Order: sequence, then structure tokens, then C-alpha cells
Amino acid sequence: MTASGGASTGSLRIIQNGADFQSTAVIENMGNFGKIWPLRSRFHDVYVTHCVPKCSLHALCRLDSHILATNTQETILFSLDQPDNISVIPAQTAGFDPSPTLAVSNVALRRNIAGRMSYEDSSLIVQVTEKSVLLLEYDEVLQTHSVLTSWSPNTLGEEWADRTIVAAALNPSQFVLGLSRKRLVLLRLEENNQFQIFRYSVSRLFFNDPFDMVLPRYKDLQEEISAISCTPFDTTKMFSLYIAVGFWSTHTVDLLSVASTDGYFEPVCNSVSLPALPRSLLLHDFGNAPQLLVGLRDGTLVAYAFKKNELQDKRVFSLGTEPVCLTQIEMGEKKMVFANGSRAALLYLERGILHHSSILIKVQFQSSCCEIAPLILFR
Repeated sequence: MTASGGASTGSLRIIQNGADFQSTAVIENMGNFGKIWPLRSRFHDVYVTHCVPKCSLHALCRLDSHILATNTQETILFSLDQPDNISVIPAQTAGFDPSPTLAVSNVALRRNIAGRMSYEDSSLIVQVTEKSVLLLEYDEVLQTHSVLTSWSPNTLGEEWADRTIVAAALNPSQFVLGLSRKRLVLLRLEENNQFQIFRYSVSRLFFNDPFDMVLPRYKDLQEEISAISCTPFDTTKMFSLYIAVGFWSTHTVDLLSVASTDGYFEPVCNSVSLPALPRSLLLHDFGNAPQLLVGLRDGTLVAYAFKKNELQDKRVFSLGTEPVCLTQIEMGEKKMVFANGSRAALLYLERGILHHSSILIKVQFQSSCCEIAPLILFR
């Protein structure tokens, strides 16, 4: 606020500094959803904007074909029929599990060609719910999704029985699950479209007691899992070498490596302790500047630079009092992160320093943690 002018011409003026957004489209009657995700007909549809920068508006509108929305009771699938039309697909024909969704994403098809892995375009989608992981395929002719296979911890029996999925994170070829009773699982899709457990345990070096010889090589984690991220630092890669895991009672975050050839998760550096519960994690590279971003339950956003296998240069931002959730976005050539709590902000790197800019729109959230995903609809 500034006092400008003088004498009878003086005035008080309010100056706002932030990112200004204009609404280009509104979808009515979509309240009370805690998470939303855009889905494409095929995995590589997202790259059309980079390959064909001058293509028509109609071509860009064809990128995202559906929106999946969920709350604590159900999952609903919306079809983007035309640029100005959206419709609800009945649960009986949607193909997706109608129970609440933890994560969903288009995925690539992994192929082993002459001993080398390649990742191809596909119409496959992975949906994660509390009870299972589903692999679906989209038929562009019939415009329907159908389930190809599924994975559930309860089908494995013994020590896997009665575990539920409490957290999930997906990238194009890796599906990381946090199970109840402190178990971390990494799934991948085989060439026969079946889920395979790639890793589900951690190195004994992860624990404080080097003489604990109960299951000397593999153990579950020490705390219940609250949040996970497996986003690749390098966005050109279809997989991540790192997984970030947040924990309930200790309010800590660990960074684990999946690069070990011994078949277990390996701690990369010391845990980071936080003042509140981590509710959202994101591994993100702003451009030769990889960061671990942590959204806390108390409305605080904490950022760490990942340098030389250490988490350094802690930065703290306040976004109000509601839990903070994080989403990657791109604006032109710039890689940014959209953070939303009681207030929304954009995080970006400028001259090697992480900045945040408030978003000058009023957003009302009706759930304790709302996850937002960018729609590639209009440019």
C-alpha cells in the first residue's frame, strides 16, 4: 500500500505483485472433488504442442480426451467431446474402478529390443485405488476404456494380506505404492502387460541398528507412509532413479535410490525433519537445478536443492494454513510448479534462485488437500 500525490490530490494505492491469470473456460457442477487428472487418448499426444507449434486450436484441443475426478466417495470420468462441451461417462461404461482414486496416468509401453529398453507410444492407463492397481486400455474407435489386468497386495497372501494402498505416485514406466504397515513397493509393467514387483524393500543400511539381523537384507520401513514422489528430474526420461517418501509420525522425508543392482532401495542422503506432516512431495528440475519440494499440512512449502547427493539450501514459503499440494506445469520454455494451499502460487527459478509468485485469483478448496493437474486444451 502506498500514499501517492500530495495535498488534495493525494491517494492511497494498493500494489499487487503476482502472476495474473484469466479464466478461459469454466466447468460447472464439479464441486467437492479433491483430485482431478487429465487423460489422453495416447501417451505421446502431449508432445504435439512441441512438434507442431503452429497447429490449429482444434488440433490442440484433441490432446486431452478425458478428465478423471475423485473425492472420498467415488471416481467420475468426464469426456471432452468438443472444445466447448464436456459430458459425464456413466460408471457402468467408464471402465475405471468407481472407488476413490489415489493416482492415475497415461503410461508408455516398455519394450526390450536387443537387450536395450525402449519406450513406445501406447493407449495404456494405470489407475491406483486403495485396494488395487488397474491397467486399462483406451479404444479410440469405440471410445471406451477396458481393464486388461490388475494387481493387489491381497492376492499375494501371507505377509501381504490385509494391506491397503495408502499413497501412490506414477511416472511413465514406474508405479510406486505406499502400503499400510510401512511397506514401499515399486511396480513396473512387463511386455506381456502384467505388473511385476521390481522392489518392495529397503537396504539394512537404511536402519539405525547395524546389528538388527531380522531379515538381514530386506525390511519394511520404520514409519507409516504419508506421501510419495517418483517424478523424473530429467523430463526426457521415462523413469526416475530417485523416490521421495514422507512419513506420518516423524514428519520426515527420505530420498531413496532405485539404481542399486542388488534389488533394494538405497538411502541417498540423511532424512530431512520438518515442522509438520508432509502431505505432498515433488521431485522437480527447474532447469539444471533439481529440487525436492515438500507441501506440509500446516500450509508451509519447503524446498531443498539436490546437489552432490545432498539436500541443501532449505527455503520456506507460507501459503496459508491449508495443506499444500504441488503440480508441475510449463509456461513456454519455463518449467514451473503450481502450489496450492489456502493461497496459490507459482514457483520458478530466476538467476539461480528459487522464487514464488502469488497467483492473483481467488481459489476456494472444499477438501483438505486439493490436487490440480494442468489441462492441455487451449493455447
